[in-house]
Amino acid sequence: MADRITIILNGKATNYPKNTSIAEALIAYPLPNNFALAVNDNFVAKSEYRHYLLKTGDKLDIFSPIVGG
Repeated sequence: MADRITIILNGKATNYPKNTSIAEALIAYPLPNNFALAVNDNFVAKSEYRHYLLKTGDKLDIFSPIVGG
């Protein structure tokens, strides 16, 4: 499977082709209207999603904002 990578997307192992960007990985994922994303516990700006190529073992976490306090 050298032409595929495995990442962890919100706790679930998922396979993608090599050289998949964050934007491509999120196409089929149901996203809330407002969200933030971290890769390996580091925030990634939405403007970088098309340029950030994922690697095997990357962990993506999608967060929704919480209103209140």
